[in-house]
Amino acid sequence: MSRWWPERVSIRVGATAGSRAPAMSPQARIDAMLEEFERELESRALPARTPLTVVLGGEAMRYRIVASSDASAAQSFEGAAADAARDWIVRMHPAAPGEATLASAADAVLLDRLQAAARSRHLKLDSVQPALTHAYNTHRRRLPAQTWFAWLEHGWYTLLLTSPRGPRHVRHAFDDRVDLQALIARASFTLGLDDLDAPLHVARLHQAPEGSLAGSPPDPRAPIELPPLEDAPIRGGPHDEQPRIAATA
Repeated sequence: MSRWWPERVSIRVGATAGSRAPAMSPQARIDAMLEEFERELESRALPARTPLTVVLGGEAMRYRIVASSDASAAQSFEGAAADAARDWIVRMHPAAPGEATLASAADAVLLDRLQAAARSRHLKLDSVQPALTHAYNTHRRRLPAQTWFAWLEHGWYTLLLTSPRGPRHVRHAFDDRVDLQALIARASFTLGLDDLDAPLHVARLHQAPEGSLAGSPPDPRAPIELPPLEDAPIRGGPHDEQPRIAATA
């Protein structure tokens, strides 16, 4: 590591702090996530000018499928009563006319406070990535064009259905006992899509517990476990190649 050019450091925020108490107010959740971030910075004792990438997961993120031409995508994040009073920073990856894209949103107050915490320590927070984006892009060369992709992190799950014409469905919630196959069956019925048309790929931050979703019988519905991401590199820029997967800058 150069004294003048410190190596980039990546920190995950949101999944653990956001799941501790489901009844917490949005402000209390932001406080918990900020405390999580500050503890991590203090434990690392980073030199000044260290570039930071924050990967936001869990309570810190929201996802929606929107039309590529939808200029008011932010309104789709304000429909839920619990989110109506929050100021969302929304990013969408451009898509061809008539195709859908995945929009990601993060709370503006949280982003401002993360930036202020980094700046107060003379660190450079210049990249913020949604956890779903990072997980999907890490594994995308292993994935077919049409697939169910599940990202599991500290009890939070994000279930995404991709297709050659863009994403078709996304669901993001806290449930440490989620039944992915049941969710897929319900969504497939709603979308008019037979669940065998798209295999299920499961990505996790840590190694899958014994007897969870792993298994490789010749059943086409059996989930395909992907390598855990705990040791996967997190690239620095917020706009790495992300076909139809949005980034938050």
